[in-house]
Amino acid sequence: MQEWNELLNDTVNQPFLIELMNGTWDEITAGDEVYLKSTRSAEILAYVRVMPQKKVFRMEWRLQIAVAVAIIFIAAGLFFFMGKDKTPQQPLQALAVEITPGKQGATLTLANGKKIRLNDVSTGEIAEEAGISVTKSANGQLIYEIKGSAGDPGKTNTLTTAKGETYMLMLPDKSKVWLNAASSLTYATVLNKEGKRWVRLEGEAYFEIAKDPVLPFAVESGGQVIEVLGTHFNVNSYQDEAVVKTTLMEGSINVGIKGTDKITRLKPGQQSSLTNGAMRVETVDVDEAVAWQKGYFQFDGKTLETSLLEISRWYNVDIEYKDNSLRTRRLAGSISKYENVNKILKVMQLAGALNFRVDGRKVVVEKN
Repeated sequence: MQEWNELLNDTVNQPFLIELMNGTWDEITAGDEVYLKSTRSAEILAYVRVMPQKKVFRMEWRLQIAVAVAIIFIAAGLFFFMGKDKTPQQPLQALAVEITPGKQGATLTLANGKKIRLNDVSTGEIAEEAGISVTKSANGQLIYEIKGSAGDPGKTNTLTTAKGETYMLMLPDKSKVWLNAASSLTYATVLNKEGKRWVRLEGEAYFEIAKDPVLPFAVESGGQVIEVLGTHFNVNSYQDEAVVKTTLMEGSINVGIKGTDKITRLKPGQQSSLTNGAMRVETVDVDEAVAWQKGYFQFDGKTLETSLLEISRWYNVDIEYKDNSLRTRRLAGSISKYENVNKILKVMQLAGALNFRVDGRKVVVEKN
């Protein structure tokens, strides 16, 4: 990586790099492959090696590889679909309905049943019940604080995000929770239920749990119960997905299957997957699991169906497949969550393996 950065930052190399990359880019046509493939990278590397020598300097093999990788990245556009069909694409029509990215927003349901749209209230204290103060900060964060008495452990609140919404919550113990779109978190207002800091999750959330050696933190979600003392982890338990995934960033957590005595301990970098009552553990790239929280879609290794579910939740659109075999296609690459949805779909179409048609707030997926 150090050699790579030095080569790219060396001003002597800049004119040749720019000329070479522009020339390669100009040769790409609408029908060309823009997905990464080992044979394609070999062709590019061979092309670089037969380029005429420049008088400015001799191009050594490390630079040849660096240039080849740079060309591959540009050709792929940092987002590519692993497909083989090279049929020219149909243009994606202009959207009749403007489909914008999601934004910060949620609804808080208090113990007495009162619902508060957090986008509609100003900053400051927005509720107080049973010794608990609920405040909305200037940056939109929801903060719980225990005031006066210890509060009533029987009182629960629920924070809910709709499609196209995300929100961040700070619990009374200073633990932080980022709630993804179309999700909900239910919790005791004093965060103490039967000797545990207890919450129930539906959907997806990223947790940064404050350490407490006395009260473990418990997350009930998707047929499993997670117990921690203090750590960072992500839980994906959407009901429209077959697998419940828990990914650990640091520390350790115990993941148990609800209603059984089966408990699995995760180490940093590991992910548990619960499917039909069976759990498996594997080492993963944790950045992929929390990409949504950091502001981008990460599609590496995911199916088209799973990836479009993420887009559906974030842009508040419906997905329709004209051919169900497309659901299992594999994707790779990443792109910002804050791009216009039309741009994302256009980039996905460049691979030549499928077409998208937008009808109102519905995205129709078709073969070429």
